[in-house]
Order: sequence, then C-alpha cells, then structure tokens
Amino acid sequence: SISLRKGASLGTAFREHVTGYPDYVYAMVELGQSTGRLHQVLADACRQMEFEASIRRDVSSALTYPAFLISAGLLAVAFLFYEVVPRFSAMLGENRSGIDGLGALVLSAGDMMRNHTLGIAVSLGAAGSLLAWLLSLRDVRQAVSRIANSLPVVGEVMTARRRTLWARMMAFSLASGLGVLEATVLSHSATKDEQLRKGLERAISSLRKGNSVETSFAGARLLDRIDISLLRAGEKSGSLKDMFAAIADNYETSLRSSLKRATALIEPIAIALVSILIGTVALGLVAAMSSLYTGIG
Repeated sequence: SISLRKGASLGTAFREHVTGYPDYVYAMVELGQSTGRLHQVLADACRQMEFEASIRRDVSSALTYPAFLISAGLLAVAFLFYEVVPRFSAMLGENRSGIDGLGALVLSAGDMMRNHTLGIAVSLGAAGSLLAWLLSLRDVRQAVSRIANSLPVVGEVMTARRRTLWARMMAFSLASGLGVLEATVLSHSATKDEQLRKGLERAISSLRKGNSVETSFAGARLLDRIDISLLRAGEKSGSLKDMFAAIADNYETSLRSSLKRATALIEPIAIALVSILIGTVALGLVAAMSSLYTGIG
C-alpha cells in the first residue's frame, strides 16, 4: 500500500512486495490495470494457478510410489553392503586369491563401506549440497532444461507445459483487449524459459515488420501445423482469442497424456533399478562363494 501511495503501479507494487507468485501473475496484474479488467484478469490468473497446482499434485502422487521403491531399494543395498557382505568377507578370511570379477568387487565394496561409513556419509552429504548449489545457478538450470527438452518423454511434457502456459496467456491478453503484438510482448516478459523466449522474440520481430499472425508464429516455430491453421482461421474470422484458448486446451490435453506416459514408465524403471542393484550384490556373493569352493575342490 505504501508503494501505491507513492504512485507506483499495481503491477510494480506486486512485484516488489508480494513475492512468490509465478512471473505471469505479475504480468497479468499489469495487463488488468492497463485494460481496466483487473477482476477478470485476476480470475484468469487464479484458474491458471489452479491448473498448475493440479499438474504438480498429479506429478507428486505419481512419483510417490516410485520414490518409495527407490529409497527402500537403496536402503536395502546399503544394509547388504554394511552388514551382510562384510560377514561373508569375514567368513572367507584373508585368502581371496581365487576370487575375482564381480565377487571381488562386491566384497571390496562391502569392506570399504563398513570401514569408512562416516566418510562415505559425509561425502554423500557434500555431494548433495554441491548438487543443490549447482541447481540454484541460472546457467546450470538452463543447461539441465536443455538436456531435459531433448529427452523423449520428459521433453514432450516440458514442451506441452510451456506451450499451454503461453497459449493461455495469449488468450487472456487478447480477451482483455490487447492486440496480438502487445499480447506477444506481454507473454515474452512473463516467461523465463529460454527456448520460448527466443521463439517469441522472432515472432515479435516478424509482427513488427507487418507480417501476418500465421507467418510470424510459423516462422518462430512455436506451434505445429494444426495450431498454425487454427491461427490462420482465427485471424481471418477475427476470433484469435478463441483460437489461442483452443490451442491451450489442446496442449493441456497433450500435457496430461504425456504425464501419464511418463509416470507409467517411472514405476517399472524404479523396480528394474532396485532389482538390478540387489541382484548384483547377490550374484557377487554367489560368485565369491563359488570361486572359493572351486579353489578348495
């Protein structure tokens, strides 16, 4: 309220003093203030935040069981290396000349874990802290985002989410009375996604040159052919806002389908990883015992 009394705009006051919201919320507050439709724009922003919250809930619920499986598997492997493997190692004694390959590797790992438990725990904690610090850096997050975008299923999810948010923002802006160029500039300012920003910059440049909406967004490679055809129809009929809303709905459906495919893959992958880890330890112990009995025979 102090900033507003000093003459600051509502959008600026929100950015400075009401932190923690997604970037597009502040852009939409500025949009609502400039167009005189603040109540409508805020309602649209609330619906968009509810959509994102529902996506996060879906992802969290889908990842809960795989996360439990992986955690339980890692604890089981740690127990095997800390308790079971050293006991086998003690039974075998110091003479391990006949044990090689996987058996020797498992026994050595068990001895190392039992003898250097504190050092390993400290190293893992330091590695986790270093990873968290690296992920807090913008350049690292952008690099991780680029890698994730190139992955088969994860890339589909990220692309669908990015395009859903952008198309919804365009629909809200056009419905509030902005032109296509102004709406595109606003959506550009509301996103931090590097790939989307570059595409929007190309579209903005093309629109400023007087090119059509279809040509500008086709050249920016933001949408596929079906979406471009929808924009062509919307531009000719004067219903671009409805077309952008339809595009957002299509990408929302695609996003949920991609999420289902991704989460359906995570559970069997988690089970396979845990099985491989525990199976490797068990095979190593069997291989060590077999080598020992062979040497005795």
